[in-house]
Amino acid sequence: YPASLDQLLESSEDGQPYIDAPQAGLRNDGWGSGFIYHPTGNEFKLYSVGPNGQDEGGQGDDVTVEG
Repeated sequence: YPASLDQLLESSEDGQPYIDAPQAGLRNDGWGSGFIYHPTGNEFKLYSVGPNGQDEGGQGDDVTVEG
């Protein structure tokens, strides 16, 4: 997994970005807050702080994706 979400916008070996998305869409959730991304070895946690705008570590009303 990449060390940061910004790396997904950089060019891969074929010269194309890993994802084709506007930077604002990658940086902000539906409530206008930035996404939180934590890569750990072969896993990652990606989450939004949710409607209350408070980072609850992926708990509470935070919206999470883990892989």
